[in-house]
Amino acid sequence: MESILSNIDNKFSKDKDGWDIVNDKRLKVNEMNRRILGVVLLLVLEGLSSDLLADPVAGTAWIEPKTGMEFVWVPTGCFNMGGDKQILDQPLHKVCVKGFWMGRTEVTQGQYKQVMGNNPSYFRGSHKPVDTVGWNDASNFTEKMNKRTGTKVRLWSLRKSMQEQESILAPWLVGVDPSYRASSRNFAHYLALRHADRRPLQESLDRIGVSTLGRAESNVLANLDKVLGILLQLAGEPWQSHCKDEPASIQSSRELLEQHTTILLGPPPPGREVRIMVTLPSEAASNFGLVRHLANSGMDIARINCAHDSATEWQAMAANVRRAAEAAGRPVRILMDLGGPKLRTGQVAAGPAVLKLHPQRDVFGRVSAPQD
Repeated sequence: MESILSNIDNKFSKDKDGWDIVNDKRLKVNEMNRRILGVVLLLVLEGLSSDLLADPVAGTAWIEPKTGMEFVWVPTGCFNMGGDKQILDQPLHKVCVKGFWMGRTEVTQGQYKQVMGNNPSYFRGSHKPVDTVGWNDASNFTEKMNKRTGTKVRLWSLRKSMQEQESILAPWLVGVDPSYRASSRNFAHYLALRHADRRPLQESLDRIGVSTLGRAESNVLANLDKVLGILLQLAGEPWQSHCKDEPASIQSSRELLEQHTTILLGPPPPGREVRIMVTLPSEAASNFGLVRHLANSGMDIARINCAHDSATEWQAMAANVRRAAEAAGRPVRILMDLGGPKLRTGQVAAGPAVLKLHPQRDVFGRVSAPQD
């Protein structure tokens, strides 16, 4: 990290849309006296690294599809800035920078023209670095790049994090029953989706008028791919289907949900689509009348909370449920919720006392008299 950044004699500045650009001192020229300059852009979408469940490996490449600009991942790290012999940034101090995507090469004239619509270069050549530009030109270029690719970059980054999360969990996913394998892969993608605050991304998608991924639980990757496809088509960019990467499509996910719901909870009873689950109280172990009343009232599933009572009570509850179901002439499933570790907090530190006031109120809730 230090070796990379030590070659960049600059500070970082951020434009209003969240892109960072190398604040190279060579670019600080008067626009009235423009010099022949090569533009070196360092593009970082604000919050991009926090969208990743795990940072990419140093040097990982990403290509922006419209311009073909290639970026590489520079990992989080620190370096020393300043010193006695330097005018700026005295004294010597440590600066830490979060991981970011950096352009592998200078922006070419062809790439610049694609974004800005013109080529101001003196030394012409589509594949040569753009020159004869100033600071304002570089800022405008960065701003336009952000508007073109900001949301798409975040979506591609999010998609990559979903695949990385699936790879991390792969040793456990192979042990999942084949009938639940697709759902387990989808769950890995969901963990990546909910790993960070997605509201900035969702607000961007909402402004465009496409799905905000807020209801993508049952088909996370398929939903994201549909959004990406729509954005690329709106921008006139090519899109290839990635169905082979998706564990469940929007249609198949509904079928899987119905199938797994029936396996777990049983088929819905005649006349309604929902099942009624009742958590049995401790008295259900000794009160058959209570359990029979629940079965006659429509209980489809009896839930036994194994965090309470003991195996003796659980067995008695199950026996009463089976007996009540037989008497009612209808199936009643038994699901046992196993007890497990619980999150606990320590002692709460003593603080200032809280004064509680309880004024008298009339039947309408209006204060009729102060506290006694």
